[in-house]
Amino acid sequence: DSDGLSEVDQELKKLKEELNEDLPVGPLIRKCCTLDQGKAVITFLDAILDKTLRGTVATFAARGRGKSAALGLSIAGAIAVGYSNIFVTAPSPENLRTLFEFICKGLVALEYEVLVLTC
Repeated sequence: DSDGLSEVDQELKKLKEELNEDLPVGPLIRKCCTLDQGKAVITFLDAILDKTLRGTVATFAARGRGKSAALGLSIAGAIAVGYSNIFVTAPSPENLRTLFEFICKGLVALEYEVLVLTC
């Protein structure tokens, strides 16, 4: 019971410490709130950094488990390593709010300047 943290929270803390200096993953992992989010970001970034475009990554979880947040952080990582054409679909723009919020959070973590325009 290190620092009063649960075993899962200790594992997330350890993951953040181990990857702290690695770019782009370190700053993005620091934004994760759960171990599952952290593992999802690592999985997405592994596929992104592979750059063969041969892999498919899918994530499944109940509502509110952080899928959009993990994907948003991973998209920020994709931008950081040079991907310029990224397409996202959703039933309505409202479904993308969390995704874009975490793309912005990820870009800020990677020290990009984010300009937010509203219509």
